[in-house]
Amino acid sequence: MNALTPVKPNHQHQQATPSLVEHDAVQARVAAVQAGRVSVRHNIELTMDDLCHTCAVPPDAIIELVTHGVFKNAVMHQNQPPEHWRFDAGQLQRAKVAICLQRGLEIKPAEVVLALQILDELDQTRSTLNQD
Repeated sequence: MNALTPVKPNHQHQQATPSLVEHDAVQARVAAVQAGRVSVRHNIELTMDDLCHTCAVPPDAIIELVTHGVFKNAVMHQNQPPEHWRFDAGQLQRAKVAICLQRGLEIKPAEVVLALQILDELDQTRSTLNQD
């Protein structure tokens, strides 16, 4: 099984898992972001489990992306365990793009970072051109 093989969320550690109501609220916010009803700047906070479940990847895949610097301005401390990391809506979208690039192009995380940087620069150029 590689790091991008879809997995089902692990609910064996119930004390660390948010309540069903909290989980449903997170899933509703994620669905709103995905449907474009909420801006990526909207204040949303996802746990590692939330991000893994939403992206259908195991924690190792997200840890690998974090290690290679895929997430800019991440609200996490690499000296803390991954279950304490938090991700916002923009990072959710970035994770989905990174995973799509990895799966679709079969590229390594370092190459994903480069591709994301190019996409970021393209977005900035488009924004600049649209302002003129």
